[in-house]
This record gives sequence, C-alpha cells and structure tokens, in this order.
Amino acid sequence: MIKVYYDGKCGVCRGEMRHYQRIAPVRVFEWIDIMQKPAPALPAGVSEADALKVLHVADDEGRIHRGLDAFLVIWRAMPGFRWLYRIMSFPGIRQLGRIGYYIFAAVRFRWMGYDRCKVL
Repeated sequence: MIKVYYDGKCGVCRGEMRHYQRIAPVRVFEWIDIMQKPAPALPAGVSEADALKVLHVADDEGRIHRGLDAFLVIWRAMPGFRWLYRIMSFPGIRQLGRIGYYIFAAVRFRWMGYDRCKVL
C-alpha cells in the first residue's frame, strides 16, 4: 500500500489530497494527515519539519519519496494521471519540476508560518 503523508492544515494540500482520495483505486493508498492529533507516526528518518516542508510518500516497498518524486508515485498509480507521470518523468522536465516544486514548497512553508514554529 502506498502511504501518502500530507499537511491537512494547508488548504491547497488538503484539497488536492481530497481530490485524489475521491478518484483513487480501492486499497492502493493510505492517506495520512500529519496534522491530526494525536500525531501519526512518520516513516523512520522523516522529522515533523521534513514532513511539513514537502510531500512524503512511502511506496509499496517502503521506500520514501519526497517532493515531486512523491507525486510521481501517486500519479503512476492513479487512473487519469499516468500521462502526467510519463511527462514529468522525462529527464530535464523532471529536474525542472523538482525545482518548481521546491520553490512552491518553500513559499508554502513560510506562508503557513511553519518557519516560525518553535517545535520545529
């Protein structure tokens, strides 16, 4: 089962994950809102700060994927999104996608105020 660790406090993240949940194949994904209380267990080696900075996915074999690579795992298994997986997997496009994702993620992290959080 693919485990998706997302920030349910972020409206953009929550909305996108809800969309995926509605169309996802049965028993393929486990959707884990890391902002739930009590806090869910994160994969080994992933801190709360890491999980809040970028999307994390554990694939069927337990490998951790971050950022755009996490989305690639989702898109590859999601009907209607495999075309996006194929396009974003091309060398060059993948690197540009990673850069774009990390810029967005850094802005979102600050916008949500996580950079000021004393817990992190």
